[in-house]
Formats: sequence, C-alpha cells, structure tokens
Amino acid sequence: MIPPISLNFSPESLKDIEALLRRQMLFYAQAQDQILAEAKRLAGEFYDFQKQLSHQIRMDNENREWSDLSISVRKLRGYVTIQWRIRYWYKSSRDGRKGFNAKHLSKSKNSSHYKKSLAKEASAAEFQTVMQLEDQFIVLRHLSGVVRDAQKQLVDTMKSLGIDYSANSVLSADQESAYALHERIGNLLLLLHYRLWPQHNAADTQAGFVPLIDPKAGVSRNVDPTALHAALSRMEQSYAELEQLFMGKSQPAAGSN
Repeated sequence: MIPPISLNFSPESLKDIEALLRRQMLFYAQAQDQILAEAKRLAGEFYDFQKQLSHQIRMDNENREWSDLSISVRKLRGYVTIQWRIRYWYKSSRDGRKGFNAKHLSKSKNSSHYKKSLAKEASAAEFQTVMQLEDQFIVLRHLSGVVRDAQKQLVDTMKSLGIDYSANSVLSADQESAYALHERIGNLLLLLHYRLWPQHNAADTQAGFVPLIDPKAGVSRNVDPTALHAALSRMEQSYAELEQLFMGKSQPAAGSN
C-alpha cells in the first residue's frame, strides 16, 4: 500500500489526474476482457476438436476411448480463471439414465499448471492437443495475473491521492476536462480499429489494402469494409485536427493556400 501523500494540486488538475487514473483502470478491465475472450475461444476450439474426434471414432467403428475433459473459463473478482474439469459418469438408480458430475482437476503439488494431471486424464488421441492448449492457458493466466497486480497498484495510487475508487464507480463526463475527453476518444478510436481489423498492419495501410472485418467484431456481414475503413479514417483525421487545435496550433482556413 502506497502511504497517503499530500500534494498541492489545483482542483482542476486533480480532476484530470483522477480521470486519467480511472480511464487506465477501465483499460485494465478491457485487457482482462480480451484475455477472457481468448481463453473462451481456445476452449471452444477444444470442444470442436472433441466433437470431431468422437465423430471419427464412431465412423471408424473403433473401440477407442476419449476423455471427459472440459474447461471452465470465467472471471472471478476481475481475474480470469482457467480450470480443467473432468466428468464422472453414473447411472441413475431411479430411471437408469446416465448422468455425470464434473469436478476440477487438481494441480500437482507446488505446480502452477495442470500438465501432470492432464497427462493422467487425457486420451492418447487428444494428449498433444491438450498439452499445447495448456501451454497457451499458462500464458493467459500469467497475463491476467500481471494485469490484476497492476490494477491493485493503481487502486493503491488512487487511494493515496484521496480518490475514492470502487469497481463499480463510473466517471461522469462533467468531471473530465475537454482535453481528457478528447484523449479518451482517441483511445476508443484505436480500440475500434483493433476490434474491426485485429490483424491490420502498417504494410496493409501503405498498400491501400483493407482486410475483411473480423467476424467476432459484431458487425453485419453486409457492411462494406472499404467504406467502413474510409469513414473511420475520416474520424481519425478529425481527431488529429482537434489535437492540433488543443495544442494551440491553428488550422489553415478552408480554401487558403
């Protein structure tokens, strides 16, 4: 915990600092959401793999077994948890139907991952896939932990400045300066561009190439990516012009040379 400090900030400066810190906290939360989305995507790919594997076993009419592994992905107190589970089947004594209970796999003693436990539970056909997936989950858990630590540090900083922070607090627009709001718009433009074209790079821009909109962006397939990119570019240009004005650099009048 950072000890409380006393600085002679003006009320306006303190509001701007508070706006920046709260916005940084928002971006940390968005980072956790991105990590959560990636973990869910990988879990979905694993379930697709399991379906293909079970279908192939039936097609081949082979008496092979596949595991009952599953994955629990959730956000707990702002932190992304990724846990492996396994189903245990039973037959109901009342109607004879099969049912199952799922329990979390335990990590080996002094281990931060599930590899040893997975080695015991994964079938031979899925062993390599499961291990590769756990490697990716190890990275995501670590990233989520790093972001969580940064969040805690930021909360301590806010408290040391006398800023009352709660996870549900929302900064209203009238508490931010015009420049802080302008900066937030710029950050949102960057986020929007990334959400629409996560793989877009500088080489694509120089070549004038506009890739297809990411299917996960939540945009209709009927939207023209080229027209959308042009509209976003105009917004970014307007943002840059606003930035010049805020910095006291006047823009040339329309029609002037």
